[in-house]
Amino acid sequence: MSAGSDRFVSTSDIEPLLDIAGRGEDRRLRMEALTASASLPLDAAAAEAVGEIVLHRLRTERELPGALIAAAGILPVPEVRAVLDHWAADRTSPHHEAAGRSLATDVRPPAPSAESPPVPVAAGARELSAAVRDGLLGGSDFPADLSPLATLPKTEARELLTSLVSTLIAAMDSDDDTLAAATERLGLVVQALPTTAVAALQALPERPSGERDNWLGALLTLVPPATVLSAVYRRLDTEDSSGQLNTLRQLTRAAPHLGRPPLNWPPPREPGTLASVTLLLRPKARGVRRAGDEPAPPYGRPRAPVAPSPAPDGGRREAYARLDAPRRVPPAHVFELRVGLSPTPSPEVSQPTSLTVPAGEFLLDVEILAPGFEVVGGDPLSVRMKAGPDDLYPYQLRRLRATDDDAFAAERVITAVYSVSGRVIGVAHRTVLVGEGPEDAVAAQVSEEPAGITWVLPDDPATQPDLEIIVAPGNDAEGTRLCWLYRSPHRQVRPAGKTPGSRLGGEAEWARSAMRSVQDRKDASDLPSHLRGIGFDVSEAVPLQVWEALRAAARVTNPPTVLIATWDPYVPWELAMVPEPWDTSIPAHLGAQATVGRWTYKDQIRTAAPPARLTARTMAVVTGDYPTSPLEQAAAEADHLITEYRAESVDALTDPVLGGLGRKVGAPDILHFAVHGKFDAAESEDGIMMTDGSYLSRQSVRGVETSLVRLVFLNACQLGQSRKALGSYAGMVPAFVGLGIGAAVAPLWNVDDGVAREFAQGFYKAALKGKTAPAEYLRRQRAATQGASGAGVSTPLAYLFYGHPRLTIEWDQEGADDV
Repeated sequence: MSAGSDRFVSTSDIEPLLDIAGRGEDRRLRMEALTASASLPLDAAAAEAVGEIVLHRLRTERELPGALIAAAGILPVPEVRAVLDHWAADRTSPHHEAAGRSLATDVRPPAPSAESPPVPVAAGARELSAAVRDGLLGGSDFPADLSPLATLPKTEARELLTSLVSTLIAAMDSDDDTLAAATERLGLVVQALPTTAVAALQALPERPSGERDNWLGALLTLVPPATVLSAVYRRLDTEDSSGQLNTLRQLTRAAPHLGRPPLNWPPPREPGTLASVTLLLRPKARGVRRAGDEPAPPYGRPRAPVAPSPAPDGGRREAYARLDAPRRVPPAHVFELRVGLSPTPSPEVSQPTSLTVPAGEFLLDVEILAPGFEVVGGDPLSVRMKAGPDDLYPYQLRRLRATDDDAFAAERVITAVYSVSGRVIGVAHRTVLVGEGPEDAVAAQVSEEPAGITWVLPDDPATQPDLEIIVAPGNDAEGTRLCWLYRSPHRQVRPAGKTPGSRLGGEAEWARSAMRSVQDRKDASDLPSHLRGIGFDVSEAVPLQVWEALRAAARVTNPPTVLIATWDPYVPWELAMVPEPWDTSIPAHLGAQATVGRWTYKDQIRTAAPPARLTARTMAVVTGDYPTSPLEQAAAEADHLITEYRAESVDALTDPVLGGLGRKVGAPDILHFAVHGKFDAAESEDGIMMTDGSYLSRQSVRGVETSLVRLVFLNACQLGQSRKALGSYAGMVPAFVGLGIGAAVAPLWNVDDGVAREFAQGFYKAALKGKTAPAEYLRRQRAATQGASGAGVSTPLAYLFYGHPRLTIEWDQEGADDV
């Protein structure tokens, strides 16, 4: 960061303002927070972040406050100024005059200067600094030549300024003449000091004189704007919505002055606009809500006040998910959903365990998934709230309307995902019955117990993918709707205003037809075009909001890492054609444009999230001689793994394979299959083909119950395909995942033996020796299919990776030769 950056605010400095602007419940608060953000002295990255939100508002909001348009005019963002230019030239625009005034007023602060080389401290500079302190209020003893102060180191210059400002604030009750003279001397010191010097924020008196607010404001422009913002945030955290609105408006008025000391310092009693800075920071009495004062929930049985659980180790405490909603609502009825924390569990809310939260202050994020309901008022379903000792169990309101659509089931599940600092701490859900008539009549239409909702997102912020996508069932009666939920650690990826959805139909038949058609065209000239056509089919099933989120993530990181946890087992989302690919030099398939990891999402059985790290020391390879259909390339593949990685050879027979998979001691960390495979919808000849002609089924694999194997590579035709079984995601790979295996690779359709061998050998070289994420290796292989034909294009595109897109494998096998 440059030397002048203390006078500018960064993206991290304005994160709380951007949270209000993007997620605040009150539209007025959102607009005022955005206006204040745009008015601040922003560095380049912060200006870009604010400009992106402002541009979205300019393009989507019909009525905009004049203050926001005025603030937008000083943003150094070409796209924003282009919109304002258009409005200023269009006399029919409702914002014509405001845009013209905005562009005519340029109060943009100068850009931060580059770091200057250090200058030797002049002789007597430190003695001069002491004399300045002593003479600020003394009059005749104040030094005449202040130029040596320019050589003071930045820290010493800051200390001097802080001391002078503190002296003046402490003497604010002195007579006007004394303060006016001292203020003039302070101005001379400011001019003499290095331009990077700033003062620490001083505490203001409890009741400063209103006549001297403007004078005090001038003193406070000497402190870093980020420090002032910290004080503003503490004030916002203790105010109600009315007080917050007033504070944000004061910040908008004060923002242009922060970090910009006046050229002509005002005398103590001179009125002026700098008073806004003092008003922003003036202490005032505020009520504090105490634990136990919260009102009783409007729905369900009354709950007795419960004392907060003690914090183990002094830093944690227990709470429960709050999802207050009616048990039943009529179609099209609007109701309140209260989401947040509760001191006691609710019988209406299903959650695996209590939530462990910090004992001190923290920000709680809750993502809500509510297919079959619409948000009233345009508020996002992403909720952020602050919790702490003064408000142990915060909650927020969202008004929902039950969709009057027979396509949705009467029993509709609302899911809430709780996170702190990007880490998922728990998931809860409750069921709302939608229907006319008595509750008992509606309840008769549904099952006695709601389906358990699982969660599959990783909980480590350090390895969080750029975008996580959940493809979940849509609460519809026919089971053809999908609802999409996504989240990202990047602020540039804006949450969807309402849950995106898509409607499928006949996807099982489509998947079988698509896979078979690729195999039938293995040598056809139109194979590359045919694969792109399949990709366009898939692309149309992805909601536009999800594509927008992917593009936003790609602008932050290219290629972005993406985790897709999907309830649908049929659609190969990795093959979807990106509508506006961010890398036009490679195929537009999502799996080539992004580093994609897939994971199974089951709404009946809890599925653990994929790990981001695996440690592997041993490998086993399943192979064998097939009398009627020998696999020469697979045999060479197995020999390679045995030689290079000391892999244990396992006969492709049912007992040795299941025995090795279920070993409690000595199980291989990596299990590789170089065999025949087959997907049969009827499941008569389906699974991993053994050398005796039998098939190892998914049920037999799942029957092992648990396994110590960490990675499975099924280098066998068609084993990447899956199906629905009793309403759940099923197939050979899901069977392995159900054993606790952390990652898997398998192809969707028949693959060429030679290309498959090269693919597998390259995979282990990259993942084990090159420390390349397996998902990234698959992305590079898909990207390399540009211009290829035949097996060169179909085989790399066939493989799916199940696991964390950022997975790294620590390979500790000793004695492995370099390839």
